Amino acid sequence: MKRIVLVLFISAIAIFIFSCKKSGSSPSYHITATVGGTNKTFNVSAFAIDTNYGGGAYEIELLGATSASASTGFFSLDIANVYPANKTLVAGNYSDTSSDFTLSADYYSDYPNGTDYSAGNGVASYAASIPATITNHFKVTITGISSTEIKGTFSGDFFPDGDPTQTPVTIINGSFDVPIKKQ
Repeated sequence: MKRIVLVLFISAIAIFIFSCKKSGSSPSYHITATVGGTNKTFNVSAFAIDTNYGGGAYEIELLGATSASASTGFFSLDIANVYPANKTLVAGNYSDTSSDFTLSADYYSDYPNGTDYSAGNGVASYAASIPATITNHFKVTITGISSTEIKGTFSGDFFPDGDPTQTPVTIINGSFDVPIKKQ
């Protein structure tokens, strides 16, 4: 009798687990890119933070890491409306030459000990002032945005320590689909 009860209990647990398994309805959140010719995945703790500063100013920052270890690859991307532009972030194209939104992104191959490769409006402005040439300006395309999720693509030249006189690492095929957390 004990054995039959045990078999029935285990069967009930197995049926419960398999029936509760989500069949494709769960989004596969990610941040991925080809960095200098190598595919990278920043899926550990991949999410976005939506910060409202009041007066129409806000920013959304995407974050992700390659692993949960102390020394890991790390990626961040920040999009902010230029105060007091009061522009709303919507699906569309954004670049490091925009005057309505600022972009900033950082890639660390080994955070926090590795080189910080940066792209965005600050790097583009500095390049224009010295002058230096950016071959592949940083671009972001938002393909979908809601109060709970943001997704899109990105690419561009990332410069060591944000110095456009140095040799960049080119990031292509960047893709993101992450949940948004309000702050």
